[in-house]
Amino acid sequence: SNALIGDCDPTARLSYSHNSVVNKKITAQVSPADIPVGLQDITLTVAVMGGAEQSIVQGGVTQGAMNVLTGITSGYRENVPVTYSAAATASGSRPGDYAFRVTFTSLDDD
Repeated sequence: SNALIGDCDPTARLSYSHNSVVNKKITAQVSPADIPVGLQDITLTVAVMGGAEQSIVQGGVTQGAMNVLTGITSGYRENVPVTYSAAATASGSRPGDYAFRVTFTSLDDD
């Protein structure tokens, strides 16, 4: 009963374009250097364009680059919705504000 769930951020948007004949994908990750210092067990998830949520931080530990959008054909996408959510436990995270720097990367979708 001590779960802490942050409010989802419905305002984040991503614009993206490419003209390659090869489909692309976008990954999201938090660098280990960008994990908040101190005791915390935060799980941070991200979803792009209504896709499945990917845990990019699990229990305070970065999970590396996770595919958040795949099979992107050439063209331009504007204002694609990006949704973040966070959860933790009162026993595992100290009260306070936490910030994560999420990096999105475009790669060939192999």
